[in-house]
Amino acid sequence: MAIACVDWRDVDRERLAALDAAEIRRWSDVLGWDTASSWDQIELGRRLGTVSGLCALDAAGALAGWTFFLRHRDVLQVGGFRAASEGTTAALLDGILASDAATLAHAVTFFAFTDAPGLTDALAHRGLTVVRYDYLTKPLVAEPHTPSPGVRSWRTDDARAVARLLASAYPMPDEGRPFAPRGTAEEWQEYVGQIVSASGCGTIMPDASFVAPNGRDGLAGAILVTRLAAATAHVAQIAVDPAAERRGVGRLLIGAACANAREAGCTRMTLLVDDRNVRARRLYAHAGFVAVAGFVSAGTRNLKSELRSQN
Repeated sequence: MAIACVDWRDVDRERLAALDAAEIRRWSDVLGWDTASSWDQIELGRRLGTVSGLCALDAAGALAGWTFFLRHRDVLQVGGFRAASEGTTAALLDGILASDAATLAHAVTFFAFTDAPGLTDALAHRGLTVVRYDYLTKPLVAEPHTPSPGVRSWRTDDARAVARLLASAYPMPDEGRPFAPRGTAEEWQEYVGQIVSASGCGTIMPDASFVAPNGRDGLAGAILVTRLAAATAHVAQIAVDPAAERRGVGRLLIGAACANAREAGCTRMTLLVDDRNVRARRLYAHAGFVAVAGFVSAGTRNLKSELRSQN
């Protein structure tokens, strides 16, 4: 069936409002994430033209899918994607890559649920590195927890040290990583800044975030926790210095974060984990986390060459 992609600003607002409501419900029901305020910002960006989007219509004019994206500096960031068929998936991806925002970008990052038909193969076919992430959750119940002298609460002046820790824990560029794909110091600093000062991944919970000091200015590990909804805390990031691995640092950080999040009124903790990170997955399984959803992360650092290869 022929699929036509149109600018989402040309679609009736009532149809878009229904899409927004359905997506808000999905994130709440499946992930425990209150995204209503985020969608308000996306809608504002749609009206102002700062957030681009496409709606896919079938031959009868019925809505078959949608996506939204924006250019941040030289990176095209795709932040939402739904499709009813493989043809819709292909049409939307081609529409994104043919957009004005794409022509001005040098790299692309993509992050969305895994349920769009043919999505992984379609992304790979267009030259993107594709990685799967699992969304894990753990109920927060009363359980014994002894504060460790090896960890302390996170402070705002720890931000730079956390960025350096992440650069050490993830030293190589990774096109499939949804954050800091190039692995530069500037990317890590910006990423940590977004976690602790923006609300795209929830609001930072300082009392549930911890660091494990290592020397005067260094960190052996850190965990940054945000609140996604009244009852949902989220591990926005956790990292352990490679030199401190196998010392139980990750286990201590997870235990402290879960205990304090529960004291703050949260009833569950969630997190995302890369399918390739076997050690982290083992740690989370031991801590009682289970998978409830999956995401596809994809990207390329050379969008220009990929666009030329498609033409």
